[in-house]
Amino acid sequence: MKNNNIIVLIILGIFVFGIIYLGISLTKNVGKTQTTVNKEQAVKQLDSLYKNIDVKSYSVKRGGSVSADEQIAILPDISEYPFIVNPTTDSYITIYSSTDKASEDENSWLKKVAENFNNSNIKIND
Repeated sequence: MKNNNIIVLIILGIFVFGIIYLGISLTKNVGKTQTTVNKEQAVKQLDSLYKNIDVKSYSVKRGGSVSADEQIAILPDISEYPFIVNPTTDSYITIYSSTDKASEDENSWLKKVAENFNNSNIKIND
């Protein structure tokens, strides 16, 4: 009788384990959408995508060299661009810049820097 009870308990344990396992297996995706993936599926998808990536390295190649005459021909005529900040001494430098940095607009930062420099009255050799 004791042996029968042990066998019944083992069979009952296996049956309960099977029902629990089946219940978990059938309900593990309940409430998830089709686009929801678990970690294993995500890793598999990334691995398959990674295998399709072909990385190539290219070295940078310089273009053809441009002669000094060609460089000068590329530049616009300087006379078309008047001073934004007028020189205050006989010795001065001219800075050419794009209009977003140096224009007659009050928000032009390069214009402000030039005006501040001129107002500082810096002298070279007296």
